[in-house]
Amino acid sequence: YRPFWDGLRACEIRIQRCIRCGACQWPPEWFCHSCLEADPEWIVVGTTGIVHSFTRAWHPTHPALKAAGPYYIGLVELTDAPGLRMIGNLLFDGQDPPQFGEKVEAMFEDHSEGEAGYTLLQWRRPKDAG
Repeated sequence: YRPFWDGLRACEIRIQRCIRCGACQWPPEWFCHSCLEADPEWIVVGTTGIVHSFTRAWHPTHPALKAAGPYYIGLVELTDAPGLRMIGNLLFDGQDPPQFGEKVEAMFEDHSEGEAGYTLLQWRRPKDAG
């Protein structure tokens, strides 16, 4: 997972792609999920996707989310890797819920906790959408 987390720190989304069959995959593995070739490569993909599915969470799963509820958790299909989906927070107003098939863009949220800190991938409506 290190290349993925390093990518988020650089405001990039990194996923694996098989060097033999070209299939993209998430979560990462040491082999291709499609053809079982060993050692897929890491690539950078675009930062857009579409909402494939979502749910509204009413109870915080972490103390940092206490003031955020209710909030949306979504399954986002990456534009540059059709069929590949990632779970993440959807930064939508509680009164204006996401729609299935709606376009979203990545938002990289930096946190300074720990020695080096970390960056989370979240999703929001594109800035030019309204």
